[in-house]
Amino acid sequence: MKTAFYRLTVLITGLLLLHACKDEAVESSPIEFSDLSTASITEFSATLSSSITKSGSQEITDHGFAYSKTNENPEVAENSIAKGPIDIATPTPIAFSGSATGLEANTEYFARPYAITPAGTSFGKTAKFKTSAISQPGVRTDGAEAIGTNSAKINGSIGAKGTYAVSEYGLVWATGANPTTDVTTKYSIKGNISTFPVAFSTTAGSLTPNTTYNYRAYVISNGVTTYGENKTFKTQDLVQPGVRTDESKPSSTEAYLAGTLTTKGSHPITEYGLCWGSAANPTTSGSKQAFSGDVTTFPKAFNTTARSLNPGAVYYYRAYVIMNGTTTYGENKSFTTTVDKPSVSTKAATSITTVSATVNATINSQGSFPLSEVGIVWGTSNNPTTANSKQSKSAGGLTYPHNYSFNLTGLTQNTTYYFRAYAIVNGEVVYGSTLSFKTLTFKAITVTTSSTLTPANQGDSVYGTAVSGTYRIVRYGFYYNNVASSTFDFLNSKTLTITPVTPVTGTVNFNEIIPTFRCGNIVNYRAYAVDEAGNYVYGNIQKYSTGGCVN
Repeated sequence: MKTAFYRLTVLITGLLLLHACKDEAVESSPIEFSDLSTASITEFSATLSSSITKSGSQEITDHGFAYSKTNENPEVAENSIAKGPIDIATPTPIAFSGSATGLEANTEYFARPYAITPAGTSFGKTAKFKTSAISQPGVRTDGAEAIGTNSAKINGSIGAKGTYAVSEYGLVWATGANPTTDVTTKYSIKGNISTFPVAFSTTAGSLTPNTTYNYRAYVISNGVTTYGENKTFKTQDLVQPGVRTDESKPSSTEAYLAGTLTTKGSHPITEYGLCWGSAANPTTSGSKQAFSGDVTTFPKAFNTTARSLNPGAVYYYRAYVIMNGTTTYGENKSFTTTVDKPSVSTKAATSITTVSATVNATINSQGSFPLSEVGIVWGTSNNPTTANSKQSKSAGGLTYPHNYSFNLTGLTQNTTYYFRAYAIVNGEVVYGSTLSFKTLTFKAITVTTSSTLTPANQGDSVYGTAVSGTYRIVRYGFYYNNVASSTFDFLNSKTLTITPVTPVTGTVNFNEIIPTFRCGNIVNYRAYAVDEAGNYVYGNIQKYSTGGCVN
């Protein structure tokens, strides 16, 4: 009995030691992490990233991030982002990230990565991050304009969204510095803003002449009022400088504009220049070229080039000068931008025959507007138009330069034709230069059938000659029949045909063997040739007797 108990004790002790060894093997290969990094930090959230660089020797049942406001070594039970289990066969490094949400604004947090195995929870190094502070909308007080003796237009803008929605924004003004929304002289707009930036303005009226006023833009968000810079303007009681709008020189997409400061005002000039737009009496709030600094010598000429204009459009422009916050404009003038026509080139005709020709053209550039049609016109009179014969195609989807050709058929031989390329843009036809070509005078092939024969074992060789005319020779040979008639019977004839590798220009001599016929018959034969236009020409008929029969 004691021996059995002893043996059982030894077995249990061995099993416990084996389990301890296995635990030590697991602990000898711990999980390791890369340093935690943060990104996309806002007032209420942050993205955490890390990676498992060594995954240990046990299955990872969960991994993620633990974070805390107060604990420098946050635990999973506090706040965590669980990313789930990882298969032990997954190769390292194993990158992972997650978003911590529901955070407090302007608050420091501690965070570290973790991984859970049957042996316990492993953590990486703790990193700190701080959420963004609550931000107010970005409000700006913009310049004043149209300043008169008792009124002025004041402007503001909101350039960026804050943390919370906007409930109200506007402008306030008074003679004292830094006016607030408590004053009665204000302009307010209720409601949120969804698109930024947004500009707004109002005309402050019932002002005192020659008086300095303070004004600033404001915005209310989450019950907090934020003001733009305090700015000032002074109502008029001044002598403004003289400014003149001079002439323009437009092109299709640009215009040279000029102005002159003619006389000095009572105060230094802060800005002058030219402004332009598609509506009459443009202002400095639109497109402009500004020159800064005072001017001491008069008259003072200045100019600029307005760019990115639309072809064939009417624009207005005027010179301006700003002194003591007051903008003075010169005369309102206008100009019309030009329209660039497409560049059309007529190219020389090719492949000219007696009844056809290929005419060629290039559209080198489109011009100011898209083309609707391109083509070529032709006729027997100089400078043909689209009222004459023409071939055309749509210009949709073409890129330039664009080459194109048309094959003209049904022409008259030995006739001069005039042709030119054209393009249609906005209903207007633009032509290229006029060129001409003359169709060829038709000259037929000449074919001669020789009376010479050369006997051969399988028949008799017959000979022919063909000379090309207007067109090259593409086929030649012999027609023959075995009938006792002096006329040539095409219906019952046979053909020997030779096709050259390339069409023949000039003279070609040829021969073929006419198979042996039965004795005592007459063989009629004649040479023939065919040109590129499909014209058949036949030589004279020759004949010979096959001789008598021998019994």
